[in-house]
Amino acid sequence: MCAVKTPKNAYFGVFRFTAYHRMQALSQRIEHVARIRRPDSLPSVGLVDQPSRKLKDIACLTAEVEIGGCTAYVLFDSGSNTDSLTPEFAKGTECAIFRLEEQVTLQLGCVGSKSRINYGARAPVAFGGVKGHAYFDIVNVDRYDGIIGAPFMIKHKAVLDFGKREIRFPGGHSIPAMSITSEVGLIRRRLNVQSEAGPSHH
Repeated sequence: MCAVKTPKNAYFGVFRFTAYHRMQALSQRIEHVARIRRPDSLPSVGLVDQPSRKLKDIACLTAEVEIGGCTAYVLFDSGSNTDSLTPEFAKGTECAIFRLEEQVTLQLGCVGSKSRINYGARAPVAFGGVKGHAYFDIVNVDRYDGIIGAPFMIKHKAVLDFGKREIRFPGGHSIPAMSITSEVGLIRRRLNVQSEAGPSHH
């Protein structure tokens, strides 16, 4: 058995835990798994197709909001324990980017899937009645300019309403979520711009 140094601010799952809490959570997990009686083989139930769902039934709550003095295409994700921006968006806007003193491990949703956070940023925000500066981790997010996660939404008491497809904030402020048509149009426009610009050279 080898010892692995764990940063003080490492993420365990998607939560920021101390080394003590990591060991405590791991021991509880091992104890729980040890009590499970597993069959020698899983019963065969034949082949089953995944349920067919309409696009409107799986649509997330996304919106265009003002971050860093520019319009950002963001996903409102209550399952994310960090607020984040892509490096490309942060560099092209009014974000103050800085290197973190200690790397932070970002554990993603799939087992064994993780990344490292090396940079953070402070950016002016103006949406949902919120005006001020907010901290964001710099993460290579796919598709979106950023993720508005639990920290921001808890702090500003945001409510995700999938029925009305809107994000509500105190004081009667609400942001309508983008429609599927709007999202597809936005993504296509961005792909066309990238195609016309050609491959980037560093």
